[in-house]
Amino acid sequence: MLKEDIINEAVEYFAKQSQDKGISLSNNVSSGILIFADLDLIKIVFHNLISNAIKYGTVNGKIEVSSSFKNGMLEVSVYNDGIPLKEEEIAQLFKKFTRLMNKDYKKEKGTGLGLFITRQIINNHGGEIRIEPKDRGNAFIFCIPGEEQ
Repeated sequence: MLKEDIINEAVEYFAKQSQDKGISLSNNVSSGILIFADLDLIKIVFHNLISNAIKYGTVNGKIEVSSSFKNGMLEVSVYNDGIPLKEEEIAQLFKKFTRLMNKDYKKEKGTGLGLFITRQIINNHGGEIRIEPKDRGNAFIFCIPGEEQ
């Protein structure tokens, strides 16, 4: 189950990091969602997305994990308050060894592999991932096969 076996664990794992930055981390995913995926690989996806949300999120901001069903697929969103990404930045983010190098992101450490790996995992499960800039941050949204129990 998505919430029970994966997201609750990831939220608990990152609770201290988010609290240290004053970020509220909420899990709004419904209980009882069954996913058709390798649980260990999907755990990597959530660890990458939540870790990035904390790293690049606004101090005293929020991170919200939510889900819905669209066109027969489970759609999961990891939103964080932060600097809305520009189209040219979004195009770079999923490339191997690529990091955004503007002044706001340069101070953060990373290899530029997390989102590349995340996209590979999602694609290998028959899904896709995209980024939607919002007024006060960004939502990383992916879809994979799943169903409500």
